[in-house]
Amino acid sequence: MILSSLKKDLERSSFSIYHILKTLDLVEREGALGRILLSKYLRIGEGSARNILKKLKDNNLITIDPVAGGVLTEEGREFIEIWRRYITSICVEKTDLVSWRFVVINILSDDLAEKMIKRYGVVNLRDEIVKKGCSGCILLKIHEGRPMLLNARGEPDYDISSTDLGRKMAEICREYCIATGSEESCQKAEACAWDLVVEILTRD
Repeated sequence: MILSSLKKDLERSSFSIYHILKTLDLVEREGALGRILLSKYLRIGEGSARNILKKLKDNNLITIDPVAGGVLTEEGREFIEIWRRYITSICVEKTDLVSWRFVVINILSDDLAEKMIKRYGVVNLRDEIVKKGCSGCILLKIHEGRPMLLNARGEPDYDISSTDLGRKMAEICREYCIATGSEESCQKAEACAWDLVVEILTRD
């Protein structure tokens, strides 16, 4: 599996699986990226950016244009499309429901969300995401057209339709969402959710 290959040998790296996946996401959205621009996007060193591009090239997900930088291959395009079926993340401004400076709404596939809740339970799932560096996490579900917080049993429990976050969720979520927060950046809030999704997908 490509995801397992990308995750391999990162223990001593100065970048994470999140940086690798985010590179593919950026290249698909922004077009070809070289190490200088990529390092600015990801807030990592140019050496790390170069190594990420090499790892993606070794896995046939990008080709390297000498001038433009990394360019998605067809395999790379298919991979990022599959990844986005599992999780798509959108950064929003600070909302009235939570105090986090940066908030990311992570839209999950139904199968993945149910697997995460079954494996961890709502409380432990929140704890796992916070352990990865987020300031906090809340799990939500669109139920009968309304955005609802989930209780400890994973059931829709509290209607947040009247909040900014609830209204944003109602606009963009299919069914399940995880809102993650950070005081540092949207990338930090996003990485917590993405890292946990990688763990689940590569564990099965």
